[in-house]
Amino acid sequence: MIGVRFAPSAAQALWRTLLILAAGALVSLGVYAVNGAPSASRVPAEGPGALYGPGLWPGLAQFIGWGAAVAAGVYVARRWLRVRL
Repeated sequence: MIGVRFAPSAAQALWRTLLILAAGALVSLGVYAVNGAPSASRVPAEGPGALYGPGLWPGLAQFIGWGAAVAAGVYVARRWLRVRL
C-alpha cells in the first residue's frame, strides 16, 4: 500500500478544506459583484451552442490547446514535482 497523507491530522485536513471553500466563495462573490445576477439577456440569441459549433478549425484549435495544456502539466509534474511513473 502507498502511504499517502493529505494532512498530519483530521483537524488540519478540515482547516485546509474550509480554506479552499472560503477561497472559492470569495471568487464566486467577486464574479457575482462584477457581472450581477444571472440574466437571460446575456445569453446569445442563437443559444450557447452556437458559440462552439462544430468545424475543422475550431476542432483543431481545441485539440492543440488541450494537447499543450496536458504537455505543460506533464512537464511541470516531471520537472518540479518529481513525478515518476
